This record gives sequence, structure tokens and C-alpha cells, in this order.
Amino acid sequence: MKNNISPALVAGFGAAVLSTIPYVRSFTCCLLVPAAVFLALFFHFKLVGFYTIRFDRAILLGILTGIFAALFGTVFDSLITYLTRSNDFLMVSGEVEKMLRSYFVGSELEQSITLIRRIATEINTKGFSPMYTFMLFIGNLFSNIVMGALGGILAAVYFHKRLSDSQ
Repeated sequence: MKNNISPALVAGFGAAVLSTIPYVRSFTCCLLVPAAVFLALFFHFKLVGFYTIRFDRAILLGILTGIFAALFGTVFDSLITYLTRSNDFLMVSGEVEKMLRSYFVGSELEQSITLIRRIATEINTKGFSPMYTFMLFIGNLFSNIVMGALGGILAAVYFHKRLSDSQ
């Protein structure tokens, strides 16, 4: 376990930094996190030597990388939002409100719209919304853990093949 944390931390941090780039952020869950897991596994092998890694260890490394990428990504996004007082949420909040009004009716609709407006107001005035940050973290955490685990499986298969080809 000790050998899993530092490679996952470094690779997760790298994925989070890249996820702050506007057009690259679209590929965070599907491309950056699995690539970060490959990098984390490569770093792991550099630390302990090349061996046939078990799938459960590779998945654990992928999950840890996903957790670190979600944590750092949320921190970086919150910091950028604080500094700029703007983010993707503000850009689409008006359209989301229109979409909700066209599909839903009732008190739940008004509660949702009130929440969206409160988050937008907090971001515009303070640069920070606890609810937005929490939702962002949960979304990042879920998608990055799933894609990290998948990246761990793919990385293990790749390194198993690489090891068997070198023998």
C-alpha cells in the first residue's frame, strides 16, 4: 500500500493540473484519468521494480489515482472560480433553468431553480459556493474512481503483455 500512494498522488496531481485546461478538461474522465493510472503504474514499477502485478493492486492504484485527481481537480477548479468569479456552471445555468422549466412543473422545479440561482449568485459575488464545490467533488470522485479502476485494469493488461514479451 505504501508504494501505491506516492505514484498515485503524483499522477493524480498531473491529471488534475491538465484538467484545468479548457479544451482538455472534456477528456478528464475518459482519457486523462486512465492515462494517469498508466503513469502511476509506471512510477510504481520504477520504485519497486518490474513484476507481474495483480489486478487488484492495479485497480487499487487506479482508484487512488482517481481519488487524488478528483481532490486536486476540485481544489484547482474552486481556486480558478474564486479568482475569476466565473466557471462553466455560470455559463450554462440560464440554459439549465430553461430546460428545467420546459420539462418539469411543481415545487421541486422551483426548489431546483432557487438552488441554481443561489449557487450562481454565490459564485458571482464571493467566487465560491460550498454546494457547487461539493457537487463538483462528488461528480469528479465518482467518474474518476470508475475510470481509474478501468485504467488500472487496462494498465495491468498492458504491463502483463509487456512483461511476457520481454521474457
